[in-house]
Amino acid sequence: MKGLVKKVRSKIKRIVPETRFLLGRMDPVDALHRYRYRRTRALAFPIPPKVLRTMVGPEPRIERFLDQGRRTSEDVRRALEAVGRPLESFRNILDFGCGCGRQMRWLAEMPRSCRLHGTDILAPAIEWNRRHLHFAEFEVNNFYPPLGYTHARFDLIYAISVFTHLNEPDQQAWMDELKRVAQAGGIVMVTTQGEYALEHFRKGTLPASPEFLARLNRHRPLSEEGVIFEPYEPGMNYGLAFHDVNYVRERWGRKLRLLRFIPKGMDGWQDIVVMQKEGLN
Repeated sequence: MKGLVKKVRSKIKRIVPETRFLLGRMDPVDALHRYRYRRTRALAFPIPPKVLRTMVGPEPRIERFLDQGRRTSEDVRRALEAVGRPLESFRNILDFGCGCGRQMRWLAEMPRSCRLHGTDILAPAIEWNRRHLHFAEFEVNNFYPPLGYTHARFDLIYAISVFTHLNEPDQQAWMDELKRVAQAGGIVMVTTQGEYALEHFRKGTLPASPEFLARLNRHRPLSEEGVIFEPYEPGMNYGLAFHDVNYVRERWGRKLRLLRFIPKGMDGWQDIVVMQKEGLN
């Protein structure tokens, strides 16, 4: 009987993200760990439950979740400083694909002149953010454009590990949408995976099924294909994407002006692409 219950529970958790969230909130061990961790370290904000932490990354441990968010926010700052635009100089900032606020929580001390916004397809994560990260505004977006924001709303948009999971048509559609909601002169920053990340996957040094690796290894070199996308499961439009720098310059450069390409600039793994919207709004 226990085996049957476990199997049914596992199936429900795979099918319905909202149910995964509710079941995750019933984890008393994780709840106690989060309470003690926040209290002993005097954290300003609560820690998301394990089910939300694993939705934005494979590492569920609290200390790793917080540390990665802090490092990522620092990498965002450094990339902006490299193009002469300190983070505090922006007035309307959008974290596209914000998840449960892994990066956003580290921007709480931004000046009041900066308005912070986050959007994501994970409704449970957005619900949690609204309850606990009151310094920012959050919205749920669909898998496909458009976003629920007006034209030319933001002077900074950043997307961490979003375009690394989309197929090429969806990448182009979302790049057009980010351009739409960016102000003239505004910055659009996204991360990509390049040759460094691709080789780690191809060598099997990162967790992946044999079937996925076999499909990934059938591709030509990244420099020849420009962009490689391999779905997690055949037929899906969600998986892993890898970008060659020349593809980024040529294809995305048609939409936005490329200011800086920083290899492995995000947490020593993903490349950072810093672009600017030119012309009139």
